[in-house]
Amino acid sequence: MRGGGEPTFDPVYKCSAPLLTQARVSAAIGKDSPAYLVRSSPDKFVASNLRQNLHADFSASGVAIRHDGLWIGISLRAYGYGDGLEPVSAATPEVRGNQENYRHRGLSEWYLNGPAGLEQGFTVDRSPGASMGHALTIALTLSGDLSASVDGSKHSLILSDATGHSQLRYGGLAAYDADGKELPAWLELQGKKLLLRVNDTGARYPLVIDPLIELAQLSAAKGQPGDEFGLSIAVCGRTIVVGASELNSSTIGAAYVFVEGVFGWANMTQTAKLTASDGKPGAVFGSSVACSAHTVVVGAPHQPVGVNQSQGEAYVFVEPPDGWGDTTETARLTSPDGAANDDFGYSVTMTGRMIAVGAPQASGQVGWQGKAYIFERPKGGWKSTSNATAVLTASNAQFDNGLGVSVSVSGNVLSGYTLAVGAAGINSVTGAVYVFVEPAGGWKTTSDFNAALTASDGQGGSALGYSVSISGNTIAAGAYGANAAYIFVEPPSGWANATETARLTAPPGVVGSYFGYSLSLRGGKLAVGSANDPSESSVFVFVKPAGGWKTTSKYNTRLTSADGYGFGFSVAVGGGVVAAGSIGANNLQGTAYVFGK
Repeated sequence: MRGGGEPTFDPVYKCSAPLLTQARVSAAIGKDSPAYLVRSSPDKFVASNLRQNLHADFSASGVAIRHDGLWIGISLRAYGYGDGLEPVSAATPEVRGNQENYRHRGLSEWYLNGPAGLEQGFTVDRSPGASMGHALTIALTLSGDLSASVDGSKHSLILSDATGHSQLRYGGLAAYDADGKELPAWLELQGKKLLLRVNDTGARYPLVIDPLIELAQLSAAKGQPGDEFGLSIAVCGRTIVVGASELNSSTIGAAYVFVEGVFGWANMTQTAKLTASDGKPGAVFGSSVACSAHTVVVGAPHQPVGVNQSQGEAYVFVEPPDGWGDTTETARLTSPDGAANDDFGYSVTMTGRMIAVGAPQASGQVGWQGKAYIFERPKGGWKSTSNATAVLTASNAQFDNGLGVSVSVSGNVLSGYTLAVGAAGINSVTGAVYVFVEPAGGWKTTSDFNAALTASDGQGGSALGYSVSISGNTIAAGAYGANAAYIFVEPPSGWANATETARLTAPPGVVGSYFGYSLSLRGGKLAVGSANDPSESSVFVFVKPAGGWKTTSKYNTRLTSADGYGFGFSVAVGGGVVAAGSIGANNLQGTAYVFGK
């Protein structure tokens, strides 16, 4: 069961994120469609969701959900504090359109059927008494032919068949009070009893125990082990682009385009496969991707150019008038001063008419200082060229700075663009982020940056800037060696050398996880990948507090995956979703997931 209501069931459900807006959209569409109506049947009500291949029966004794010949029963039994629980009052299902409700004394359990799935939710009207330091607890009884286990995050319940294969996942637990404050919540399993625990200290009732949901799983139609599908990912509007740099173990690579359907994201294979017309084995085409409107750019940092091995190229693909289809590039971009092993295309970013490409191994005044290249779309459209509009370097470059290991651009043609460029190797691998603001007369080749952003607690090995993302006046930079992400907010006077506004760290117990290896910022939402978590790779979602970013290790949502290693290797926020690549799935074949708002 998936949807925007509380804990959710989903076929081979992986992980989830809050879906308040998406749930309302799904519920509204479901209300207007006969396909999602809850119907009366002898002694029960029934609902079908053909889109998700789910069927639910609602009776006075609880809910039974069927999927592919398997079923799970769930019944609300009691609630209270700790283990001192009181049985809930009896309730008869009440139905209105695509909605079903069980109204108990002090507590409501509700379901909404729509394109996003069958959404379940709990609303607790008031505190059930004195907590005495115990967690608010809702007790559910499980039945059926699936065995249950709680995952390492304690946010999801894995339901497996007799062979041990994961079939459903009751997952994505979160809770909010009347002020919208998220409350600590977790799952516990005691035999067939599932306990939803919430720390309601200081909370204002009513509380909503809210769902987290995976909207879709994206995969390559002919994927094979070793593809590393999900090594890179980008979101622009209703389009998601996923890179697979080791395609079919040939190391030529490809990028895959996915377009959201009329009713939202759903499990799918690609709309289009993008490849390089001159692709060579070892080019790792697809190791970086970016998109904007109807254009995609893909990096191939090890692509040979002439006799220069691993000089690298970036490929531009423009969507045809009749929509995306399998194609080779519209244009190829190369560096005007390229040399062997520059790794041009290691990172790419774009918005509107501008593309920036990082070459972290390019040499200049010192070896491997790194460079970033600006390309602007000509009036006649993108054409193959090595004539960059500008080449950006750092005046304080040091050996092996790695400038260009990450790039991110924000702005538009009217207000101008701001480019954030990571240099994870600066100062003995402490790292920094350089900010370049487009001059009034347009981009020019320069080594004069507007700001060098560093960590106040920076140490060798932290690799600040290995990942970077800019949104408006805010820059987020990952330092996976320090298990941290740093937030920098532009001062009213403009960008200048500074240390961080806030430091976000991996939660206690997440050690050696590469927290910050990937990240993506859009507006007030930041997703941080932690792809090397020894127990479970994760993506942590942080939402900007009302008072602004603050140093913390408290995240808003933790997304996890049954794939294990490699989930969160890439992340992207945009179009109202969080997308995450998981390269470790199916013996490094890889997959990607889309999570709701």
